[in-house]
Order: sequence, then structure tokens, then C-alpha cells
Amino acid sequence: MNINLFAQKDSTYTDLELAIQNPQNVKNLVLKNKKLYQLPSDIGLFENLEILNLKRNKLTSLPSSIVNCKNLIKIDLSYNKFTNFPIILKELPQLQELNLYHNELEYLPSEIGEFIRLEKLDLGENYLTELPAQIKELSNTLKELNLRLNVISLKHQKEIREKYLPNTKIYFSAPCNCDL
Repeated sequence: MNINLFAQKDSTYTDLELAIQNPQNVKNLVLKNKKLYQLPSDIGLFENLEILNLKRNKLTSLPSSIVNCKNLIKIDLSYNKFTNFPIILKELPQLQELNLYHNELEYLPSEIGEFIRLEKLDLGENYLTELPAQIKELSNTLKELNLRLNVISLKHQKEIREKYLPNTKIYFSAPCNCDL
């Protein structure tokens, strides 16, 4: 019983069923390590949700109802199975932080340029080889970009740093100088 009171007072929930009982009170929903293959469409009930943690699940996509979560500021989708960038998230007007670390992304779509409020983007440990030119649309807002453990050429790294995002703190992996 104390856990329920604490969850409601704190507005942080770790149980989806409990959260659904009071969707207007939920600001922080932590569903990490739940072995979720899909997120239920009920996620759209959380109109006041600000932080969504879905770390370490088996997700490959998000339901369209997520666009109802207009107050989402931060989403953690790290350690999932996304092969396609979740473009639907561009419909979230307040989104500032997006974590897609350790997924299976091979490319970033040109729509990335439409994420105009994004301040922090983590794309580390994916299979990216380049970023689209539209990433430069984020040059005024994006403060931090993690691209570690991708396979982006040194030439393209330089282009990203100097041409696209000169004011952004960008993390790349150290280049391999091995002769294999």
C-alpha cells in the first residue's frame, strides 16, 4: 500500500496497470526491463507524461497513440531492437531528450531535421555509417550527440562536426588504426 501512495505522490510509476488507473497523475513512467515486445496503445492515455523509460525491452516500434503524450520531454529507448528510427516521435512538441543507444539502427531518416526542440540525442552503439544533411536543422538546439560505436568514416565525422553541427558536443569512438 505504501508503494501505491508513494507512486501517486511522486507521480513516478513502474507498473503500467497501476498507472492506467490514474493516467492524469503520471509524469514519469518507468517500464525498463519488462521484456516488452510492444507498448500497449494505452500509452496514449498519459497526456501529462514527461519522462518515459523503456530501457532494456525488446521493442521494435511504438504505437501511434504515443502522439497523445504531448508533454513528453525525455524518452529512453536504449537497449531495444529498433531497426527503424521512430519518426512518429517528431509529433511530440516538447521532446528534448531521445536515447536510442544500443539498438539496430542502420540509418537516420531525413525527418531528423524536424525534431526542432531536441537538445540531447544518443545514437551510440548502432550501425550508422552516416547522418543525413538534415541533421543541420538541429544546429541551434542540439547540445549533445552521442555517435560512439557506430561506423562513421573520419571524413563524415569531420563534416558532421564542422558543417552540420559546429556548436554541438559530439561523441565519436576513437578511430581504429589497426592493420587487420
